[in-house]
Amino acid sequence: MLCVIGGWLLQRDGEWLVNDNVDGVRPHGMERPNYTGLVFHGVRRFLGNRQLCGAVVEFGTRGLGMRRALRLDQWLRRQNGLDPDVRTGLENDMMDAFCPFDGQWRMDTLQRGIAITDQMIAGLTSW
Repeated sequence: MLCVIGGWLLQRDGEWLVNDNVDGVRPHGMERPNYTGLVFHGVRRFLGNRQLCGAVVEFGTRGLGMRRALRLDQWLRRQNGLDPDVRTGLENDMMDAFCPFDGQWRMDTLQRGIAITDQMIAGLTSW
């Protein structure tokens, strides 16, 4: 999934990428997230009044099952004295939710990520 900063910058990124990478990527009719994390704030502060065009690339893994993985992550952070074998099994399950162990998934994701990066670099070069 590719999410870009909204407004006219969303249109500009859409020109650089195949539209099905940008449009209609949110499952179940969900709204596109408004990414405003520290990285975006830092880049904006660094660039000053210059135009900024950014993107967040996400590759889906377990869909709605990700909520379980996020809850598990938070729960594990608060567990002291958990049996080490149980902890290891749960941590492996959680990691598989974020970056599946499936080699084909990893290869497909890597290839798609490189293609998106190449498209963005070509777009930025022509800006």
